[in-house]
Amino acid sequence: MTYGADVVTDYYWVSVNAPQQTTEEVPLGPLGERPQLALRNQGFEGSPAVYVQGDLWAIADRLLVTPGVRADYLTGYQGIYVQPRLMTRFRVAGDWWLKAGAGKFDMYQQAPYHDAVLGNPNLHAEQAWHFTVGVDARPLPFWRPLRLELNLFYKSLENIAVTHPAIAMAGKTSRRACAAPNDHPAIIMAKPSPRR
Repeated sequence: MTYGADVVTDYYWVSVNAPQQTTEEVPLGPLGERPQLALRNQGFEGSPAVYVQGDLWAIADRLLVTPGVRADYLTGYQGIYVQPRLMTRFRVAGDWWLKAGAGKFDMYQQAPYHDAVLGNPNLHAEQAWHFTVGVDARPLPFWRPLRLELNLFYKSLENIAVTHPAIAMAGKTSRRACAAPNDHPAIIMAKPSPRR
């Protein structure tokens, strides 16, 4: 079993005079036409976390299951973010393994998007579910340093910061988007609808 704690800390000193921030899906347009924003800020942040994981042989020397969990307190966001993770490895033969895993990862929004002046302080942390399947092998028994690995990945993202003028101008909030109540386009949080 592996367990522990860590703390991510930083000291920041920010001085910005810039046009209003946009995200990738909105054309930037002429910078001179965008409202100018000014920000002066400094401070110290600390974000502690704890984690635990362990290896369980579900079938001796054949199927290895590694469950784990991480809990982060992200400074500037509400609450503790619990992130379960699971990895499995199945020995096909010798040093040939099939593997699969899934895990949740919560992280800070990019700095300007979560700021009260440049973005929207009401955003939630970005959330990602990672999924992977793959093969791990040492194909040459006489030369053990050679290791081959093939992985396929899929990532599902939620709470991604986007600029959406129609929602921001109307001051609407919903389960899928949280907009700042301003009279101009703002940074909001989007949660994609499930595909039908």
